Amino acid sequence: TVTNTNDEGDGSLRAAVSQANAERGKSRIEFSLPAGDQTISLKSSLTISSSVEIEGSEGIVLENTEESCILLCDGVASGDTILLRNIAIGSSVLQSNREHAQIELRGVAGDAGAVFACEGVKMDPSTFLTNLSGIAHVQTYEYPWAIKMTDCELSDGFYGIVYGKSLELKNTLVFG
Repeated sequence: TVTNTNDEGDGSLRAAVSQANAERGKSRIEFSLPAGDQTISLKSSLTISSSVEIEGSEGIVLENTEESCILLCDGVASGDTILLRNIAIGSSVLQSNREHAQIELRGVAGDAGAVFACEGVKMDPSTFLTNLSGIAHVQTYEYPWAIKMTDCELSDGFYGIVYGKSLELKNTLVFG
């Protein structure tokens, strides 16, 4: 359970994700934060390497303050699912000299692939850079990823979603 908006330490989202990665099974992360807008400012990418469901609530925003993606999914096992629900992906400080995304999907161990799913997620990068070429909301770097988005909003997305194995959108708005 996430109990504060700190980047690290007890009760932080980073600590909860680290614990989920160590358990190597399907984990669920929930938030117990005061009502209202709560922004978690990450100083580095939040790396997810196992099946996890992150259950947010209205007003929770993830952003980064350094030149890195917000979420990096890498080293997951074949068949794993990463699910984000009811959370906002906000401002990103992005590198202008390479392709970049707010959420980067990288290596999967095995041939069956993995699933990245979003339900009720809003992505509005409001990026802090002038050269916006090569920017996406979600980008895969290897093809065994299936992306599923339901009831999501992706705004000002430049490239939107750069995907690999499959892409499924339901009741999802993609606009610039």
